[in-house]
Amino acid sequence: MIEFLELILIFIKKMYKLKLFKSSIIYLLVSFSGLYITKIGLSPIYFFSFLGFMLFLAFFKNSLKITLSEKLSVTTFLYFLITNIFLNFDPSALIGLLLSFAVYFVVSNTITNLNTTPNYNKVINLFFFVTLPLLIAETIIRYAYPIGIDQFVEMGREDIIFYIFKFNSIMFPDSNFTAILILCIISSFFYLKSINSENKNRLIFIILYVLLILTLSRAAILSGILLLLLFKFRDVIYKFRKFILFFSPIFLLVIISYITLIEDDSIKVKFQLFDNAKLILKDINSIDLLFGVGLGNGQILFGKGTHNLILTYLFEGGVIGLLLFFTFMSHLLFKTKYKLGIIIFPFLLAGMSFSSTSIPFLFAILALFSNYEENRSQYFITRL
Repeated sequence: MIEFLELILIFIKKMYKLKLFKSSIIYLLVSFSGLYITKIGLSPIYFFSFLGFMLFLAFFKNSLKITLSEKLSVTTFLYFLITNIFLNFDPSALIGLLLSFAVYFVVSNTITNLNTTPNYNKVINLFFFVTLPLLIAETIIRYAYPIGIDQFVEMGREDIIFYIFKFNSIMFPDSNFTAILILCIISSFFYLKSINSENKNRLIFIILYVLLILTLSRAAILSGILLLLLFKFRDVIYKFRKFILFFSPIFLLVIISYITLIEDDSIKVKFQLFDNAKLILKDINSIDLLFGVGLGNGQILFGKGTHNLILTYLFEGGVIGLLLFFTFMSHLLFKTKYKLGIIIFPFLLAGMSFSSTSIPFLFAILALFSNYEENRSQYFITRL
């Protein structure tokens, strides 16, 4: 096996002069990062990621310029790898998280060190056109073959029977995961439009928002609305960013207070998780609090899935894991002068109802655009 991999590396190095090979690293890791099909076992994303990593290793230089965000991604990667070795972790959860941070490092470092300037429009448009057929098929199958209808009828919960259309996804465990992927694609197009107003992708936005609504993920739909507001008022928000950040905790408390008044079982369950978290924190030992109980083990503590990104990082990755995650995200915001907020903030809001740490498509997009912001004067965005 090792000899086979060495032959592949030698072949790729022979093709070094072809610029296509270097730029293909970015296309493989960004444009194909949404190809999840859990129903077939091993999703296509792992194949394309493997090819991208192999190409990166083939062009790897002994002396690399490594940015602070790349150092943070490597630090987080190593932290979760090392700590989970000593814990009873879920292999798929760990692989997904490691893949996410590895994708960020490779995409970012490829742009930084291999003198590769991607055509951002082409990368994101390919991301859309590669993923769209799968998203449409996933939506059709969920609605054509719903599952769980008998259970809801037996419980007398016809009022929430729409949940039957959230399951039976061919891509993910349920449509909340699908919604996050769609939200990331939408964010990408909004970002491109913010730096080049000539981008006219109205039909694409319509298609994506229809698919987002059909996921029935209320947190993601709310995030999609927030995304529209962030884009429309981006100049005003940037101008008063310090004021908004200072008073954001107050705004958040007001919103949470309003939400708690809503009679909705799903919302009640989300807030019940935080009540359970308080009880768990009282009994958890200091080691587990610091380093976590292992990726994928949050459901052991809560008796069910955490359904919340913050709780997932806190209890599965520990206080250190949560701090590393927010340090990484905060650095990207400050590094880009909050320009990536149009991607990060909607994701974090949707994360209130989403618990997966396997999100390579988000990290690929963040790597792509954070490097653009860092070297903005060198790049020119052209319309596809």
